[in-house]
Amino acid sequence: MRIGRIFSFDQREKEIYAEFLKNAECMLAGVKFLEKSILERRGKEHDKHVSKVIEYEKICDVKTFHIIEEILKVKHSHSRYELLRLNLSIEKVAKAIEATGHRVRMSNGIRFPDYLNQGLGEMAKATVKTVEALKRALQEMPRDYEKTLKYAEKVHEFEEEMDDVRRNSCNEFIHSKTKMSIQQYYIWHEIVSKMESVADSCDETANIIRRILAAKE
Repeated sequence: MRIGRIFSFDQREKEIYAEFLKNAECMLAGVKFLEKSILERRGKEHDKHVSKVIEYEKICDVKTFHIIEEILKVKHSHSRYELLRLNLSIEKVAKAIEATGHRVRMSNGIRFPDYLNQGLGEMAKATVKTVEALKRALQEMPRDYEKTLKYAEKVHEFEEEMDDVRRNSCNEFIHSKTKMSIQQYYIWHEIVSKMESVADSCDETANIIRRILAAKE
């Protein structure tokens, strides 16, 4: 199903949509390096992976400013509003990924209990799946109504999966006799919170996509 004028009415809107997809590709590449940095939090490889996370999200920042300039040139006010909302929401995902990268950088060389490391790894994998599902939803928007909704729902499922992992890790921490320093707990909590922000921002973006599709029915 073709959804109409928001991305296919004129050449400018098509170009804006293409930039959205490029940003989604950058976010996915960045979050994959985020996963690697979380699974290996020591040494030069860790630093290299974190630098890649931040590098990809800086690319998104540059594209976002350009996209805003182009959106403001769109003549149709409703399309302009929808494009601005979607762009802002995608930007929030990129910012959350970058913020997570900075928190992971702080963890270089710090050891967490095995069960917390396992939880961080599972959350990182869920983060990748969430961003990937969001990218697929954006890809399908102009082409297939049902697939777009399917991937938007996948975003929500992965976001809930991440919540479950976080709750399980917190429960294990509460009932464990393992001692952690304030520094260890603070950094672990910051990484978990920022990864949650990535998933929450993806879910918000998926909801905007759903509302755009609903308006086209």
